Amino acid sequence: MKAATIFTEIQSLNPKTSIISSLGCFVSSENQQISDRLRTYLIKNVPETSLAYSILKDSDKFSEKQLWVISFELLKNEGYCSDLEKEINEFKERLAFKKAVKSAKRQIKTISKKEIAIQMEKSKSIFDALTENQIVKHQKFGLGKVISFDSEIIVIHFETVGEKKLLKKFTNLETL
Repeated sequence: MKAATIFTEIQSLNPKTSIISSLGCFVSSENQQISDRLRTYLIKNVPETSLAYSILKDSDKFSEKQLWVISFELLKNEGYCSDLEKEINEFKERLAFKKAVKSAKRQIKTISKKEIAIQMEKSKSIFDALTENQIVKHQKFGLGKVISFDSEIIVIHFETVGEKKLLKKFTNLETL
């Protein structure tokens, strides 16, 4: 663990301010609560006899030098360093997981597009050899008889659901 890592983690002791044009700056209650919780947590992790403890107890805003003093004092606390390292590792794991999920989604989209293109090509070859009154099988509607077709639409009478108009390029049929 490095003091610089701790320094980065405790910088939120100084709550972030928001700027409102000509009105100036203010600290939101949420940012102030984050700062207060962190200060309370850090006070528990530094010895009462240390300068860092005095700084945390007596100040609401901290200079960069004060933050470094606190960082170096926290660096001596093995429990704090261990907890911080676990937290950082968990964050890295969550980040890696999110990246993996995004990558998987991209791959699925790519595969889906390829599968659609393959299915459209397969459907085209089936429809090129299709004739009226031919018996076909559809995954959802079952067996049916081709009534008519043109370049885009095929009309089939299915035993279970009756007559259906289907787009050729998206219809998955088997010829029997």
